[in-house]
Amino acid sequence: MSLVSSTTGLISGLNYQVLVTALTAPAQAAITTLQGQDQTVKSKETSVSTLVANLLPLTTSATNMGTASNFNALTVQNSDTSQMTVTTTTGATAGNYQLQSLRLATAQQSLSTGFANTTQQLVGAGTITIAPGGQLATQTGLDVLNGGAGINRGVIQITDRSGASASVDLSNATTVDDVLSAINNNSGIAVHASVQGGAIVLTDTSGQSASNLTVVDKGSAETAESLGIAGSVASSTLTGSTVYQATGAFTLSSLNGGSPPQLAATGQPSLKIQLTDPGATTLDVDLTGATTLNDVVKDINNASGNS
Repeated sequence: MSLVSSTTGLISGLNYQVLVTALTAPAQAAITTLQGQDQTVKSKETSVSTLVANLLPLTTSATNMGTASNFNALTVQNSDTSQMTVTTTTGATAGNYQLQSLRLATAQQSLSTGFANTTQQLVGAGTITIAPGGQLATQTGLDVLNGGAGINRGVIQITDRSGASASVDLSNATTVDDVLSAINNNSGIAVHASVQGGAIVLTDTSGQSASNLTVVDKGSAETAESLGIAGSVASSTLTGSTVYQATGAFTLSSLNGGSPPQLAATGQPSLKIQLTDPGATTLDVDLTGATTLNDVVKDINNASGNS
């Protein structure tokens, strides 16, 4: 006697499960295919969702690029807040700037002696002009030296007559006073700097004669050369060459150490020049609008009556 299987017919002995599976196999294959396609679509959906999430910051940034105020907003990076503080506005120009403070502003006041009353001891009608003489002044800017060409800033080396040497850094000097102060405040040498006419003069104060009084450039800047003090002398005084002289392009505002000549009112002669001809011709020179020495020369040459 044989055992009866649950998948086998009780009478026929056929395996109905295999038959049913075989009959439904084509339909099941279609279902399996559809299930695979469903998984593929779901995977693509997940990928698209991930892509959308990744593109969201880019979309936000792109939207901000269409806002003009974002491009007008500037920020400042200041490497040394101890020297200055900087703020920006929408009208600021973008760029990199190098600034260095050389000295702090100080207040100065000059007082004359008083008058007993306001109706007597009057000065009288006219104009009072207070200005330095027409020579190299300590506050003269270095940019007007050498006919307006300025100087080459760098480091110079000075040797006094005792043989002591010191380096003087003039990289940040802006006026003649800066040059004089840098030399005079150097404790490594016994040298005093001053101005005479249009030149800088160095005077040895060591009282010795073991060495020449010498000034040379350190590096290739030729600072001493452009200041007119490069040289070596076997005396206690080194007088530099003239570095403050006028050229045609020299502005009137740069004359007299920054105190320009006072011109007459518009249409009035600022100069009267008397010639040596028999008739003693007098030229009236109107300098209205003159800003440079070339303008002054042209106005003199074109003055009425100047033949």
